[in-house]
Amino acid sequence: MFQVKDIERKFNQIDQAIVIASNACLNGSDTSPQLVESMTRLSKQSTVMKQAVQSNDEAKIRKTVDELELIGEQAEIACRKDSHATASIKEAVVKVHRDLHDLQQQLH
Repeated sequence: MFQVKDIERKFNQIDQAIVIASNACLNGSDTSPQLVESMTRLSKQSTVMKQAVQSNDEAKIRKTVDELELIGEQAEIACRKDSHATASIKEAVVKVHRDLHDLQQQLH
């Protein structure tokens, strides 16, 4: 069993990384539509996660983290395929996915 406050703290850090990665992707003029779409989905799912944490619903938190990790993986794949993605974009996207994966492992 996990403590929701610990998850909230860890997720707040991940959410900041999502914002940084999303901004980097949106500001990259040649960023692929697939990568932009993945980052947009991550941002939307981040809002769902915040709601799950506020509701203290452990099942919803786990499900949302699973979905976030999957989208993060898709974003990383899109990033690897995007020849126009800068090193800073790649680094930011990889960090988001790694952090989400770590959080997912802690919850299961």
